[in-house]
Order: sequence, then C-alpha cells, then structure tokens
Amino acid sequence: MDYRLIAEDISKKAVDFFGDNLEGVLLYGSTLINRKKPNDLDIIVILKERENVADVSFVKEQINSFSMAMDIQIINIRDVDPESFAHDSHGQFF
Repeated sequence: MDYRLIAEDISKKAVDFFGDNLEGVLLYGSTLINRKKPNDLDIIVILKERENVADVSFVKEQINSFSMAMDIQIINIRDVDPESFAHDSHGQFF
C-alpha cells in the first residue's frame, strides 16, 4: 500500500471539496518519520474558517473509503499561533 499516493489522492479531494476555505493539507507522524514503512497515514487539514458538519462528513468519508489505519484531523488557521502551537494525535495543545 503506497501511503503517499493515498495522501495525494485525499489532498486532491480536499482541494476540490474545501475550495477557497482550504489553507493547506499536511502529512505528519509515521508517514514522514518512518517513510519506508509507515504504520498509518496522518493528515491535518487546515481551513481558513472553522469546520462545519459537511466538512467533518468529508473527513469521515475519506477515512472510511480506505482499508488502512488513518488519522485525519481538521483545524483552522485562526487557532494556529506559531509562538505557542503544537499538534499531536490528540489535537492542538499549548
């Protein structure tokens, strides 16, 4: 299973779905750290505005469409402060 191809596919779908509200799509975790043998796919979708129910449904649909361990999270750029922001699998923390 090529995690990077799946990440690219999800990223393209995110661009189409979120449109102008999309700030970026980032890979993190074992997808980057253990590039040759990642054990799951970790993606953060960064939006310009807060997510809504349809946005969360899009994420759930992506997770359910692949038979692999996957963690997709949505955050918005307004909550990201470069002086104090960090991210882990449990969400943002300061």
